[in-house]
Amino acid sequence: MKKHRRAGMVVRLVAVGTALAGWMGVAVAERTDVQTVNLAPHESASGPGSATLILDEVIDSRCRAAERCSPSDAASRDAVARVTLRTADGQRYAGTLAIGGTRGQPSPSAPAYAKLGHLLVELVGIAPEGRELPADGPGRLQRAMLRITPAERVAVGAGAAVELQLAGFKLRVLSINDQRCPKDVMCGSAGYVQIEVELSARNAPAERLTFGSPTVPKQALAWQGYDIELCDVLPRRASFAKGALSSPLQAEFFISPAPVALRGSSAAHVVGLHTCVQPIL
Repeated sequence: MKKHRRAGMVVRLVAVGTALAGWMGVAVAERTDVQTVNLAPHESASGPGSATLILDEVIDSRCRAAERCSPSDAASRDAVARVTLRTADGQRYAGTLAIGGTRGQPSPSAPAYAKLGHLLVELVGIAPEGRELPADGPGRLQRAMLRITPAERVAVGAGAAVELQLAGFKLRVLSINDQRCPKDVMCGSAGYVQIEVELSARNAPAERLTFGSPTVPKQALAWQGYDIELCDVLPRRASFAKGALSSPLQAEFFISPAPVALRGSSAAHVVGLHTCVQPIL
């Protein structure tokens, strides 16, 4: 167990070897490389790869038991945690995580997880629960429990492949069809980019998947228990009239264990929210 100190406060960082349960009734899937941190606003903790996770703010509008809210009112509320991740190479990522006002239900405003740098950060819960009431004293301090899971972020060009060390399978990009509007042109629509990939593992036959389409420009798909999201395709073409790109197109993917919010689906491919965050420039 590691400890992180800041301004006289001690934050405990826990390596999870078995499932965690009972903290606000939320179970954490078994992984040996998962860490959990329990932070108050403006506290920070060290994460995998010498990254630093900071809890910037907690905004909790959930109903308290004393208010006796109706089920519909409770379901319309949520609790939000805003975080910043600082990586060892100096990059910064900002994420907004939220959980619903009814336990076990998603928030209507944001997902409970974000993909920051090479980490999947998930909001497990906020305690004590509920918004501040006039009867509360000045000592009421809410803490957010955050789950941090190492992940992989890779950039792959058409015809190339990469072995994913954490996920244990190979990702090959078969084709990149870039129909996006050039960045210096006014277009009637943003266009789209479509990526064909092949995934292969020792314990499963190779499978071809398609990311993106004219109607869904970015997608996250589930395969073999992992969430694979197309983050971006670079470089962005400057103009149709300016000829070839300065460098070949590369598709950037974020590969992580499927977030808890997406687990348990019977579908072979789960279309998830776009939660791959780009660094703050």
